Amino acid sequence: MSRDRKTPDEKAMQRSLCERIEMGRNAHGKIAITQSTSGVISLLDLLNGTQPKIVEDDSDWNTHKNLSQDLFGLITPDIVLRSSRAKENRIIIEVKKTSPFTHTELNASQVLRYFLHLLATTDQKSASGIRRAILLAAPESWFKSANAVP
Repeated sequence: MSRDRKTPDEKAMQRSLCERIEMGRNAHGKIAITQSTSGVISLLDLLNGTQPKIVEDDSDWNTHKNLSQDLFGLITPDIVLRSSRAKENRIIIEVKKTSPFTHTELNASQVLRYFLHLLATTDQKSASGIRRAILLAAPESWFKSANAVP
């Protein structure tokens, strides 16, 4: 999401989440993941004890800038967790409180764009130790709103 569309509350949530991730392994176990499709219950499960590099609201997250400009050229996730060992983006986190998704097209939604980017630019069996994931950090009320429809 572009910085100018993020509400102050969302920016505060994003900064707080980054600070918790920076705290390390003990904090990772306290960052719960619900509605997982792979059985993980916390960020610790995805990171496997690895401390990622955090890229926050920065277009430098995309190390493959020439790849599919139509899909990925203008998107900047709120938070990207990168493996320093594998030099790959492994987890993309979008933070929402009241704002809608940036892209809502069914065939090219924001979530789908991030998913395709991870598939195209990472190795499933990477030695990084960090699993691939796209996460949406939002209060329960956001998921019940019309904004939750990608």
